[in-house]
Amino acid sequence: MKFLSNLIIPIFCINLLVPAKSAVIGLVNTGLDDAGAVLADNDLDPHWELLPAGATEPMQPVVLTSTGGFPVGPWLGDSVDSTWLSYSEDSNGPPINYEFSTPFSLQGLDVGTVNIMGRWSSDNLGVDILINGVSTGQTNEAQFGDWSDFSISSAEGHQFNQGENTLTFLVNNAPPNDNPIGFRAEFTVAEADVIPEPSVGLLFLLGVCSVGLLRRR
Repeated sequence: MKFLSNLIIPIFCINLLVPAKSAVIGLVNTGLDDAGAVLADNDLDPHWELLPAGATEPMQPVVLTSTGGFPVGPWLGDSVDSTWLSYSEDSNGPPINYEFSTPFSLQGLDVGTVNIMGRWSSDNLGVDILINGVSTGQTNEAQFGDWSDFSISSAEGHQFNQGENTLTFLVNNAPPNDNPIGFRAEFTVAEADVIPEPSVGLLFLLGVCSVGLLRRR
């Protein structure tokens, strides 16, 4: 037993010294395809859903680029990193709230180490950012003429699910009539630590214990 005691302590210490590995969370900037290229004007974005206030079923938002002209012009110009999403091909929608949501999984990742950072723009007011339906209290006062940074992380007290999660950006389209509604987001950081597998040292220790038990029999 003394031999095992002397063995456990150094192996435990070695395990503590092994750094955690980070993994990228599968969040995609608005207006991009699976390969990371900007979608064509009036395509539907497969990575995001749009739920207008009062609707019961979400829809796929329409991609708007500078190729289609107005309102991408007064709106921030598109780039190779992202472009705009909207309610319709001509960008117009009723003066209500719109939820732009994207799902992501944290399966196999440590939910206590999640870190998501980026920036967003909207027409009109960016009312809130929600994680799994819970407000983070972040707004976009700059609206469509500039970016607003955002940060969502475990360190800030935001709660995540071990499996599937949903990130939602709430945008208000100002009254009085139908007018351009748009949303755009870019992620600069989206990562979490991988839940570690049993280390070689721990497996070796279990093997030694098993041999010891067999010999005692």
